[in-house]
Amino acid sequence: MEYFIDEKIFSFKINDLEDAHLNGRMIKNIKASSTLTDKYHTYSPEGTLSAWYTGDCDSWGFVKDNIPWVEGKEDYGIGEYLEFELNQNVYKNNSYSGWTISILNGYVNPEKPHLYKENSRLKSATLIVDGKKEIKIQFNDYVEITNVKISGEVKKIKLIIDDVYKGTKYKDTCITGISASPIW
Repeated sequence: MEYFIDEKIFSFKINDLEDAHLNGRMIKNIKASSTLTDKYHTYSPEGTLSAWYTGDCDSWGFVKDNIPWVEGKEDYGIGEYLEFELNQNVYKNNSYSGWTISILNGYVNPEKPHLYKENSRLKSATLIVDGKKEIKIQFNDYVEITNVKISGEVKKIKLIIDDVYKGTKYKDTCITGISASPIW
C-alpha cells in the first residue's frame, strides 16, 4: 500500500504494523529523558503509542491529530532517549520467541508532509535491551517504519538518539510512532 504526498512515498505494508492496534497493551510505562513543550503542544512520549491504527486486514491509517514525541533539548537531542517496558502479561498463555519493535521516525503527518524535513529525525540510534544488550540501528531519510527484531525474553527497552538528519527549519528531533509485537 503506497501513499504519494508532496512527492514523497509513504509506503507501509499491513504486516509492518503487526499488532499495532494492540500497541497500547504491548508497551507500558513509556518515559522520555526530555520533552518539548511549546505554545501549541506538549510533545510527550505517549504520543508515539497512538500514531496509527489498523482496521480490517486491508486498511490502516494515522490517528487524526496525533502528536509525536519531540525531545526537549535546545540542540539536536543527541543522547536523549525514550524508555519503555514490554507487557509480558498480554500473551502469558502463549509462547513467543522475541519481539519486533517498530519505529516510525520523524514528524510524520500526511496532511502536513513538510514537517518531516523541517524537523530533525533519527539517522542512527541504539536500543539497549534490559540494560545489557545493545543494538545499533540505522535509519533511511524517508518516511518508513523501521522494524528491529529482538530474540528472547525482553522486559525493558531504551532507545537512545545517536545521530540525526538535521531539519531544514527546526533542531527538534521527532519520533512519530513506536509499537511492539511478539514474534510467534
